Amino acid sequence: MKRVRLYYNGKAFCDVAFADSRRWQRLSFPDILVHSGDSMTMEILEIYPGENGAGAAITELVLQGAH
Repeated sequence: MKRVRLYYNGKAFCDVAFADSRRWQRLSFPDILVHSGDSMTMEILEIYPGENGAGAAITELVLQGAH
């Protein structure tokens, strides 16, 4: 992926640009007080071109942090 947009409860709150790398990449965004039933989604806006056609793969997402 090249760029994604993050949504919280259906409202966009952060655009993220990733480096063209297979290494771990870290992003941070402002604290959000999450309630039961809330949702966070990610929309892929742009991908890096590949050799075998268009496609995107996400191997792992790790959300860390708690209050």
